[in-house]
Amino acid sequence: MQSHAVTKTVRITRALNVTLARRARAEKKDFSEVWREAVVRGLRENEGIDMAGALHGIIGKYASSGESQQSRMKRYGRTRDR
Repeated sequence: MQSHAVTKTVRITRALNVTLARRARAEKKDFSEVWREAVVRGLRENEGIDMAGALHGIIGKYASSGESQQSRMKRYGRTRDR
């Protein structure tokens, strides 16, 4: 599969431009290459687990039952007086 490049224009802050330019010089890479790597790295960091999706069956399970957490917790632990 062949990758086709697409040219895009984006606006970035001067501070980000300076940071990327410094990194490009330090790593002896082209500015565009450092920019692409930063974008890919940023996207990867956001690909974490969707906890709300993973816990869908648990979150809100008791929300509509009208039962308080305190009364639910009474069912756990010792069942008789000591």
